[in-house]
Amino acid sequence: RAILSEIIHQGVTNLVGALGSIPKTLKLMYIHAYQSYLWNHAASKRLELYSQDFAVEGDLVISGEAECGTDEGHDAKTSLPSVRFVTADEEKRQCIGIDKVVLPLPGNQVTYPQHGVAKVYEDLLAVDNVNITGEPAHSVREFSTKNMPGAYRNVIHIPRSGVKLEFIEYTDPNQQLAVTDLEAL
Repeated sequence: RAILSEIIHQGVTNLVGALGSIPKTLKLMYIHAYQSYLWNHAASKRLELYSQDFAVEGDLVISGEAECGTDEGHDAKTSLPSVRFVTADEEKRQCIGIDKVVLPLPGNQVTYPQHGVAKVYEDLLAVDNVNITGEPAHSVREFSTKNMPGAYRNVIHIPRSGVKLEFIEYTDPNQQLAVTDLEAL
């Protein structure tokens, strides 16, 4: 509604102004949704192409958090954690579990994996004509990709303790599987 209202007042020639009328939090939500869209495709491809149990050569892990790792710390230039690539030796020894593998949420300060998953990011960004690492296609700072540092997410989270699991078998699709709060009262 804000965009249409701005176009009505300013005319169709001021599209940047119309986009500028969107609240900042909503603009960030759109950016984060797009980053998540890219990450989800990359994570799916990572699990499809490579081991689902161990890190492989070219995967990213947070420095100091992987069992085989020796580096520690954060990157001093950013607030992002420091990452490193898994080596061929680490892959061969299968000493880094899949739960230590991270993939980047695209941005201008992240590192991308050094295997086929990097192409997933490249291809999807190219389809949308988005350039995250180079010069932006326009000079409007508010909509610039230079303001997107990115982040890292683990590909898999494995519960450590305190998780209880119960398999329930049923044949009726209308059968209620969990007790509601109302029923508990």
